[in-house]
Amino acid sequence: MPTARDESFPALNWMLRRVSQVAGRIWLLVYGALRD
Repeated sequence: MPTARDESFPALNWMLRRVSQVAGRIWLLVYGALRD
């Protein structure tokens, strides 16, 4: 049973995925800087 919400907001899903990607990259940079 597909949810209509996922099909209604493809841009929102893309934006959330993009934000999580950037957040993960920033987290790796900060974590690496703190470890050194």
